[in-house]
Amino acid sequence: MADLIESGEIDDIEANLNFDMLASPNFVRFVYDGDNSTGLGVEGPPGSAEIEELFVSYFESEGLESEPTPFSGRSDYGPFIAAAAYVPAGGLFSGAEGVKTEAQAAIYGGAAGSWYDPCYHQACDTYRTVLYGPPFEGVSAADGLEAGSEAADAALMRGNGAVGLGQLADAAAHATWTLARSRSPLVGPADLSAARTASARRSFAQDARRAAKTQEYKGGQRIR
Repeated sequence: MADLIESGEIDDIEANLNFDMLASPNFVRFVYDGDNSTGLGVEGPPGSAEIEELFVSYFESEGLESEPTPFSGRSDYGPFIAAAAYVPAGGLFSGAEGVKTEAQAAIYGGAAGSWYDPCYHQACDTYRTVLYGPPFEGVSAADGLEAGSEAADAALMRGNGAVGLGQLADAAAHATWTLARSRSPLVGPADLSAARTASARRSFAQDARRAAKTQEYKGGQRIR
């Protein structure tokens, strides 16, 4: 990333799409919260909200619910939305060590009270788990969670990973294709007039990065 910034090549990157863990067996259709509407993360650079809406609209068109997940800085998009790069970003996430709620289980299926991915960073994180669900025996990640029996939870997750992967992969392909074909700059309406050409977009990004560098950051989050 440092080389891209120093050389100026970062200005040629229109957006970063981050597809993280798309096959969790206890999945949720999480969309990165580009405008920080939840107040739980950080607001992405201009264009991030439009990327979020692209995914949300796609799921709605397919009759599928989704929900936001915050920009926490813990995935590969982090360096792109930082002040030094300031590239709009967005993407999808199927869940890791967070615990699925009853409301989420009612929408997405799976087992309430268990991790979205009981095999997250575990030896059982294999393709077999995607197809058949987690083999809870000996999986320390499941210990202490408020859930039903391990066998019952595994049964509720059976085949869920493949279902989630199919739905999220379709959304990823749709967004990638749509953005690749778009002739419009990826910024919000208020910034559109200032970024109608490639050179103007580069200038806008450079100005935004310079402005962002004047802000104080702590733990990857802007202090307002």
